[in-house]
Amino acid sequence: MVRVFIVDDSQLFVEELVQTTPWEALGCEVCGTANDADTAEKQIRKLVPGIVISDICMANRSGLDLIDALSDMPDMEYILISAYSRFEYAQKAIRLDVADYFVKPFDDEEFYEAVRRLVEKIRTRDQGKTGPVPMPPDDPKDYLNQAIQYIDQHYAEEISVATVAGACFISESYLSKLFRKKLDTSFNEYLNYIRIQKAQHLLRNTNLMIYEIAEKTGFNTEKYFSLVFRKVTGITPRQYKTGNREDSI
Repeated sequence: MVRVFIVDDSQLFVEELVQTTPWEALGCEVCGTANDADTAEKQIRKLVPGIVISDICMANRSGLDLIDALSDMPDMEYILISAYSRFEYAQKAIRLDVADYFVKPFDDEEFYEAVRRLVEKIRTRDQGKTGPVPMPPDDPKDYLNQAIQYIDQHYAEEISVATVAGACFISESYLSKLFRKKLDTSFNEYLNYIRIQKAQHLLRNTNLMIYEIAEKTGFNTEKYFSLVFRKVTGITPRQYKTGNREDSI
């Protein structure tokens, strides 16, 4: 059995997850629970579970901070859960090599399937320590990570879901599905979010004209740039540049 540790500041949610998930059928057993990251870290270091399932937003330290703190413990797999769908959470989760990310309320069957994949991954890895085993199937997270890296490098160019899918050697429909499932947004919404992030940096730190910033962040016209900027931030680029802003992304 693969040992599972659950961390969430809601004891009600912890109890529900423990009691309603068919852990034994999934090849798991719950070895411990906690309601905050500090307690969780101490228990995890003592119990050394194979899978940690953690809430993101908790008092004092977040689930993301917890994973950072446990980075010295190899071969531990993570599933993150959040009540909020925020790009920055999903982005950092991917950088931390989190296996899966769910937004409450989530589909039970999708959650069970994520656990099954991790159990299989752990078993395959453990078998590999004693002898050769077949290679595991491609991890969807790897494709999404490739796509995000491509966007970070080419956001200023005229790119599309077809461009990025081709660079990752997957279909457009599959890439679109990954963005919907893993980041809870569309490809175009994510691309615009990244472009506006880059634009905000330029507006804060350079003396470039707004039309120049539009060109440098992948927008064909200043008018379209201003339209998207206002949609994402709630204010115009000019208002942001002059200080009438709340840094919300």
